[in-house]
Amino acid sequence: MKSTSRKVVLVISALFATGGVVSGIIYGYDALPDRYGGGDTHALFAFLCAAVLVLGGIVLFLGIVFMMSFFRSRVFYVGSALVIISSVWLIFFGVQTLRNRHFGLKVEDCTQKNTDELLLLVSQDKAIGAVKELGRRKEKRAVPLLCEILDDPKQNVDLRIFSALALGDISDTRAIESLRRALLDKHIHVKAAADSALFLISEAEKTPPDK
Repeated sequence: MKSTSRKVVLVISALFATGGVVSGIIYGYDALPDRYGGGDTHALFAFLCAAVLVLGGIVLFLGIVFMMSFFRSRVFYVGSALVIISSVWLIFFGVQTLRNRHFGLKVEDCTQKNTDELLLLVSQDKAIGAVKELGRRKEKRAVPLLCEILDDPKQNVDLRIFSALALGDISDTRAIESLRRALLDKHIHVKAAADSALFLISEAEKTPPDK
């Protein structure tokens, strides 16, 4: 009887582990620095994304080790719990990634568009590609719109994250209040992006303007 119950737990754990690994790959692909703009400017955000994957992966690995090493003892169930918990953790972030893709927020090539077109894409279509391009150009006209998006908790989380990162790239002090409010946001990635942006703004203030 105990052997049968362990086999059932093993199958359930294996299913969760498979889902966790697949979700981790999906999330990691979207969260890697190269995908999100990369470079030292977004280092804190990239570190947080990596931490999510590393933490989930370590706990998942330990759970599998416990299950395989202590199949006939109670430690087996501890390992199973670790596998399921870590898998749910990774699945949550993977589902969020797929959800964002479903909303049509994949990055598009906006390098050939003018500023007015980019602002329209952001305000009407919520296009992340346009948000990134405005940040890359350090377009100060975009600051009020990006702050409005960041302040709105009903907006898509990824859109708010990229808006915060773009505000950091633009480094306009008008964004400071919105970014400080974002530090209290319930989403850890929004917090990290806002913290990174505030750091960039503070560094920009220390740099003397070009003559």
